[in-house]
Amino acid sequence: MEFVIYVPEIADIDVELKTTAGDVTAGTTGKFIVKLSNNGNTFESLSLSIEGKRSSWFSLPSDTIDLEPGGYQEIIIEVNPPITQAAGEMSGTLNVTLSSDTSKTTKIALPFTVLKSYTFTDEIPEEEDEGLFGLPGPGLISVLLVITLLSRLRRRI
Repeated sequence: MEFVIYVPEIADIDVELKTTAGDVTAGTTGKFIVKLSNNGNTFESLSLSIEGKRSSWFSLPSDTIDLEPGGYQEIIIEVNPPITQAAGEMSGTLNVTLSSDTSKTTKIALPFTVLKSYTFTDEIPEEEDEGLFGLPGPGLISVLLVITLLSRLRRRI
């Protein structure tokens, strides 16, 4: 007598946001920690991508992560808003797609708050008045011209 046992393949992953970047000053880097767990019984090569209007601000450690059944890995995702970015609530979306079933994608939001950078200002600095030590202003030139003309007129009289 011979027994054959069939074990169905079960692809199952869990994506958990462990820590958020929180408040990120424009021009600096914030970090998210995400835990990827393979709860299924198949080896998985997970494809990672970021989507959203500000996806270019995000950096993934790798485009793919390999996980054995029962395995997990924590990854760090960095976000770097440009120094000129105005303050406000922002987010991106992490997509994790299974290699065994590409129709299964888990999505998780990556929310953060951008704080205005005080290193960068869009104001034009005011020029300091140098007074008599810089180039003379038009008023001073006019006064000198009038004095010169009056002194020449006196000599003629």
